[in-house]
Amino acid sequence: DGSLTIGLGLRPDLTGQHRGLPLVEAGLAFARERYQPRLFRLYVFSWNERALRVYKRAGFTSVGVTRIHALEGERVFIEMTRAG
Repeated sequence: DGSLTIGLGLRPDLTGQHRGLPLVEAGLAFARERYQPRLFRLYVFSWNERALRVYKRAGFTSVGVTRIHALEGERVFIEMTRAG
């Protein structure tokens, strides 16, 4: 369908240093050059407020919620997308 699902992560000791948005932008630039997606998609834990703020600043919007039932309990993810 022309979409590309991405996954990004920042080491916990590097959070809070304004590195999130540059990381997201670099990842998107690489993926755009390599794959030319029509749409980017990602999933983020619903409790990860820092990541949600960064992704929103990078132009992503929330489009849905995914719930996964695991032995440890329910995991809730926010699905976000933005144009490629």
